[in-house]
Amino acid sequence: MSCSDSPCHYLSTCQQISNTNSINYKCICPDYLTGDRCQYTNNCQKKPCYNQGSCISLGSQNNFMCLCQPGYGHYDCSIYLGLSCNSNVCLNGGTCDYNNTNIRCICPTGFAGTRCEWNSVCSTNTCLNGGTCRQIAATMAECLCAVGFTGPTCNLRDSCANFPCKNGAGCKTLLTDAGTNWSVYLCVCPPGFYGQNCDTAIGSCANVLCPSYKICNEQSTGPVCTCPGNQVGTFCQYG
Repeated sequence: MSCSDSPCHYLSTCQQISNTNSINYKCICPDYLTGDRCQYTNNCQKKPCYNQGSCISLGSQNNFMCLCQPGYGHYDCSIYLGLSCNSNVCLNGGTCDYNNTNIRCICPTGFAGTRCEWNSVCSTNTCLNGGTCRQIAATMAECLCAVGFTGPTCNLRDSCANFPCKNGAGCKTLLTDAGTNWSVYLCVCPPGFYGQNCDTAIGSCANVLCPSYKICNEQSTGPVCTCPGNQVGTFCQYG
């Protein structure tokens, strides 16, 4: 695959590279997109990590991982633990571990949290298909899904992982089970294309079905119907 196949989201830039395998391109993403094809929203855009923690976006769901500065912990680096182990750091029988850079509490079975301060809820919140349970509050946990899976418990295959959207279209994963164990997806088409998978080109006003009482205008991005009243959409199809 190369840049001529339009593999990157249309708001990103495709860079041709020399490679011995089948992938000969690299997608350069704007700040608000991430992924090998810039197909995911960058969950780090809102800067969720506190105290100068570094954020890593984790794919199609609104998940992220924070790499905390020395002395800080918790999933968002919001809790200060200190720079050395002492008897007051870890609670409920937790063991303090120091790795010459940071400290962490290794919690006994049944407890969780940065300081082992919570009763663990991950034992009853099973994440499927290789997903990892992360407790983020006293009674709340979330699943960090493996690549290719999505859903509250990683129970759905991520349809966007198969890149169904063509011509550089963006793919949005909708956390809905259509009865097939696959998530529902929505393609966000670039200018000049339409269809469920954005695989149909809009050539000119002659090819656009603007009803007779609507006006078709040729624009640099393709033909657009001028809609009356409160109707909207490329073809005035919404309203």
